[in-house]
Amino acid sequence: MPPRPLLASVALAACVAACSSSRGPEIGEGPCSNGIDDDGDMLADCRDPACQLFTWCSAAPDGGRPDAHVPDASLDAGDVGEIACSEPLDLVIVLDVSSSMTDDVARLRDLAPTIFAEARAASTAAQISLVVFVDDARAVAGCEPFESAELLAGELDQWRVFTETNRSPVSDLENVDCVENSLDAIATALTGCEWREGERVILHVTDDTFAERPAVLSGPFGPGVLVASTYVEVSDALAREDTTFFALTANGPGASCGGPATSPDVGRGFHMPYGTDVSLPTRTSGEAWDLRAMRDGTFDLAPALASALSRRVCVP
Repeated sequence: MPPRPLLASVALAACVAACSSSRGPEIGEGPCSNGIDDDGDMLADCRDPACQLFTWCSAAPDGGRPDAHVPDASLDAGDVGEIACSEPLDLVIVLDVSSSMTDDVARLRDLAPTIFAEARAASTAAQISLVVFVDDARAVAGCEPFESAELLAGELDQWRVFTETNRSPVSDLENVDCVENSLDAIATALTGCEWREGERVILHVTDDTFAERPAVLSGPFGPGVLVASTYVEVSDALAREDTTFFALTANGPGASCGGPATSPDVGRGFHMPYGTDVSLPTRTSGEAWDLRAMRDGTFDLAPALASALSRRVCVP
């Protein structure tokens, strides 16, 4: 509903105040956002025409009021209906697009409508962005949020095709080792995305381990990619920026990636501590889910993500 002209709204507010019962008038920012039918006309907050001059009432009844996510025990549910959460939720998917991830990226593409819907169910102000990585990392479209589930699915399908090239998304360097650059990818999400004040979430998806500065990936016989971050730096940055970290990652010994050597334990830092430092999900009160379980059909990401978001967004 478009905002009413200010003079008309003020006149209407005065009429409501004069014609109501002995209760206080429903005029002003407080009475128009407290979840109470102040003037006894059976219309609370944005459902009362006297409150229509406030900008949060122009979107949906009570949907944008300052405390919309906080239910009020003195207000019957039938007075205002279900109250939607409008706390900003920024979800950045940090996705490994190396050649071993082709099927996983396809699964995420197929889940895109559900992921999009679950994020919007958690908050009407949810946004989803994408960072991809192999040996280097790229914030897709400058980390601009996707406007629809279809656009997210289409972008993921393009990266599914990209996985077959076995190259990095920035340097176009051929990927010749098992280790991928999760740390710099997470750092790219933290520094390259425009986070809002609200709930901040990273969903990190990879099937292999990572290296720290000053390691060189896909070297030493080529140009290689120098890792810029350390584990502690990334862990501290996640905590400092109040960003919850969800890991959809493999656990245990790594799979073969074209050579005789595999990563001894790809779950370090995700499912378990990294040396003496706690895992990233533990540090940020996040969660770790088994990518291999999703591959064999024993884990469903959609309900797990929905439950995790609902416990974090719009919680008093």
